[in-house]
Amino acid sequence: MYPLKNGQLWPRNQWYVAGWSNEFDEAPIERTILGERVLLFRGESGRATVLAGLCPHRFMPLVKGARSGDRIECAYHGMTFDGDGVCTKGPAGAPPGGATRIKRYATLEQGPLVWVWMGEADAADPAKMPDTSRCGIATDGWRADPNGTMHFAARYMLMVDNLFDLSHIAWVHVSLLGKPTLCDQPVAVSREGCILRADRHETGPVDDFSRYLFPESVGPIQQTLGTELLGPGLITAVGPWVREAEGSPLVGKDWGQVQFVHVITPETATTTNVFSLVSRNFRLEDEGLTAALCAQNKAVLAQDCEVAGLIEAGLNEADTMSELSFRPDHGAIEARRYIQSLIDAEKAQ
Repeated sequence: MYPLKNGQLWPRNQWYVAGWSNEFDEAPIERTILGERVLLFRGESGRATVLAGLCPHRFMPLVKGARSGDRIECAYHGMTFDGDGVCTKGPAGAPPGGATRIKRYATLEQGPLVWVWMGEADAADPAKMPDTSRCGIATDGWRADPNGTMHFAARYMLMVDNLFDLSHIAWVHVSLLGKPTLCDQPVAVSREGCILRADRHETGPVDDFSRYLFPESVGPIQQTLGTELLGPGLITAVGPWVREAEGSPLVGKDWGQVQFVHVITPETATTTNVFSLVSRNFRLEDEGLTAALCAQNKAVLAQDCEVAGLIEAGLNEADTMSELSFRPDHGAIEARRYIQSLIDAEKAQ
């Protein structure tokens, strides 16, 4: 499925975010992740639990049922499952039925997020968790502020494309961000293990936004605008990252960086949920700055949401085999290749 090979949508043996930690409450909620309907709740044990979302008896959505302790009772006939998915009571009081159970998905809770392993249960590996310290989540010297969830009427890979194509800022986001010349700089793509990065660098005088973020900057400064894929479900837009450059009396001074963190969870073949955070390692106590950056990020995401939806709506009419790519697309093309390689590796197992 465009832009991946036919019929392929996303890597499955990976960690994706199921929801915010505070969404896992006594009252279960339902969500669709990688095309599967799942149930999210937190029982008396305190564990964030993700179970299959349909009762196997007559396929009633379990979200309509009642939670008691760590158990979920189906609203149709009372069939009951514990937090591991094991049936403890059959329908209408019948015996449980031996090995009857529903799928329980492995979860990991980190900071404000709950991650879920949607692939093969035996392959669930905490070591495959994205390194969230690189984007300031639950990291000393940083603050990472949750900034809501946005639903995109567009396929997962359109979000990957969007984030690795920061040249679109000067057109899609011109009303919010202006036309930063940094977007015109060449893209440098690098790979370090499972981390893919695309960067643009520019040295020059202190611009208005950098001055707003770092009032004591002198200049000239070096700015970095980049994208870092830490895992298929975690892509962060880095920038600006500002340091004093040659010619500055403070040369070498690293003022810090702001990151707009996009936690991307495929919903269906053509819809996606994006959990957003804004992180930074400077002016940590400045709540006014936090509010301004979060508001800006929401407005930017809303514009991206509109564009992605328009592209998705037109793909059925597009001849995707004749797609044109140019030098600024280098980062997005490499991201596509990397995601495809993860899918191919799963297919080969």
